[in-house]
Amino acid sequence: MRIIQSQNNIEQLKQLSILDKALLNKVEEDFRWMLNEYKSLGCEYTPEKNGITVILEAGDISDVLKHIGISPLKHVIPEFVDEFDLRGITYTKSLILFNNEYSVMLYANPSEIDKEFQNWINKNL
Repeated sequence: MRIIQSQNNIEQLKQLSILDKALLNKVEEDFRWMLNEYKSLGCEYTPEKNGITVILEAGDISDVLKHIGISPLKHVIPEFVDEFDLRGITYTKSLILFNNEYSVMLYANPSEIDKEFQNWINKNL
């Protein structure tokens, strides 16, 4: 699991070359859009106040989400779950709201995560 709280975090992940480059580009595009939205509202984005972006990696299990306050996953109702394809791989993007101000944007390739996560995605698509 990778937690992104800043543009710098994305740059660091790109340098490490651990994650799919196309996925990181999508995450960066979405992250920049979010930063611009906050700015257009006259607000400054801060992960402590507004939320974080999380990328689940191959081999992660749903239980790892408890470290960011999501447990059990089966009881979480996302605001949305979208599928998108990058170079023949299907990823998902899910927005989980904790309250009016704080959220988590969750990216994953469901086929690389456990059955609990796959079932949650399928239930909420």
